[in-house]
Amino acid sequence: MASISDDPNGRRRIQFVDPDGKRKTIRLGKISRKNAESIARHVEELSSAKFGSQPIHPHTAAWLADIGNSLRDKLSAVGLVEGREPANVLTVQGLFDEYMRERTDLKPGTAINLNQSGRAMVAIFGASRPVAEVTEADAENFYRKLLADGASVQHRSPAHRPGEADVRLCGPEADHHRKPVQRSQGCHGWEPRPAGIRSS
Repeated sequence: MASISDDPNGRRRIQFVDPDGKRKTIRLGKISRKNAESIARHVEELSSAKFGSQPIHPHTAAWLADIGNSLRDKLSAVGLVEGREPANVLTVQGLFDEYMRERTDLKPGTAINLNQSGRAMVAIFGASRPVAEVTEADAENFYRKLLADGASVQHRSPAHRPGEADVRLCGPEADHHRKPVQRSQGCHGWEPRPAGIRSS
């Protein structure tokens, strides 16, 4: 039998006894009494199914499929359900690597510039950070960081916003394999050159 306990500040928890006779607690946080009672009924069903080695009732199975990861993790922590298999999450590093693999049309100089920008992006956002968690504010901070590091910005049209500009890292701080060129050639007076050749 699952019971509901009220904690201060509107927090609630569910307690039940597992098949081994151990009392387990599921902390729900701030939640209405009605929702807590609904969860408690499913906890009872899950506990009974596990105790009797029986299949889960279809209603509870459907509920499990719809709940969020946070609640499911709490149910998994007390042994009522199996943890979800981790989904294939596209990370910042994965997105950049995938993009570069597909860009087989790039000229060597363009590829060098993109790799430099990509390394800066990964350093700022984090290689393992999910792309879905990168916000517009993050992108604007990245843009400003590139400018601060000596990036050159080329707007494609007057309709482009600053954050939509073409940005590439420039200057000796971005790549030590560079040589000075005419400023009309762009990139703040610098262009990439093959590795291993020192500038005069």
